[in-house]
Amino acid sequence: MELGRHHDPAIRLWADFARSASPDVATDPNAGKELESTAAGNGPDRELAVLLREALRADGTERAQILDRATLWLRDHHFEAARLWEAWEDRGDRLAPKPASELLPEGSQAGAIRDAVPSAPRSEPGKERRR
Repeated sequence: MELGRHHDPAIRLWADFARSASPDVATDPNAGKELESTAAGNGPDRELAVLLREALRADGTERAQILDRATLWLRDHHFEAARLWEAWEDRGDRLAPKPASELLPEGSQAGAIRDAVPSAPRSEPGKERRR
């Protein structure tokens, strides 16, 4: 399936950004139209569309910073993305998986076992063990 026709509007917006940022944009007359129409509207994905449109107009480091903001918006506002990202955490300038013990729901049988069994000491940020 072409991502520009995906049922999820956030995926369509990211696909439209990619098409609009492509060197082949001159041959794609519809590139950017979904970004523009969503950014001009009042729908739930308006803020994402505005960020992606701003990124499209920026270059280099500024574009990367705006795209980071768009990614954070997705993590906070998009239900399926939020569920995916809840298993990860920011550690300085990188993402790392959360310890499994933090992913267990409070009050669950597995959570009760987690609470009864001492966990390994946490490493200091930047000094994670390598496997």
